[in-house]
Amino acid sequence: MTDPDFSSRPDFNQRLFIGKTGEFLFERVMAGEGFRVLPYGYENVLRGVIGDIKFDKSDDALAVRSSPDFLVLRVRGGKTETKLYQIKTTMGAKDDYKIALADYNCHIENWKSAAIVLVSIPRRNMYVLGEPSRITGDMVYWSGDSVTWLSDEIHPGGSEIAKNLAGALQAKIEGIFDVLGAVIVSEKTIADLAAE
Repeated sequence: MTDPDFSSRPDFNQRLFIGKTGEFLFERVMAGEGFRVLPYGYENVLRGVIGDIKFDKSDDALAVRSSPDFLVLRVRGGKTETKLYQIKTTMGAKDDYKIALADYNCHIENWKSAAIVLVSIPRRNMYVLGEPSRITGDMVYWSGDSVTWLSDEIHPGGSEIAKNLAGALQAKIEGIFDVLGAVIVSEKTIADLAAE
């Protein structure tokens, strides 16, 4: 039987607040670049079953729970480009990012084509995670060459125009984090806000 009140746990509320903050920032940045951003994750589409499948370990429940957060569309030259994005948000300021191996394996098994985007609040940036740098024990790590700035992913290429567009987007991302920083100055502040 599932815990009907799992969302009353303080650590759950804090993680939920941090995660939703990252999703909101990603959505605003992508929409500002001309993408159509649609909620895709089960928390948005299947809101009524969150408590029912939270602790279900079946393959189908794991696939539903690991579904990407957004479906992103962009029309270029009369063709629609479609991409799924899984958003991970961190308050850690380290140069690498990690997720549980079980979560990563579930993502790869069910949603391999979906990009994983890391929203790092302390580093004021968004990154697209490529192949993991290393797997140690039950954790998967990314760092260095396995991480690309979201601005470079959106505006790829070595041309001067692409570099200028990526640079302008990067400045916009940092500006968004400057505004966020005026509201949220520490992990403690986030915990306080989440508890309210």
